[in-house]
Amino acid sequence: MAKRIDVSDLNVYYGTFLAVEGVNLVVEPRAVTAFIG
Repeated sequence: MAKRIDVSDLNVYYGTFLAVEGVNLVVEPRAVTAFIG
């Protein structure tokens, strides 16, 4: 079975600063995806 990336309700902090809030993301197998930021 092919694997995939599944992210739910992701929060990212830099110290006490909330930089990213509530990200949901599904990357299907064999998909080309870039995370830019």
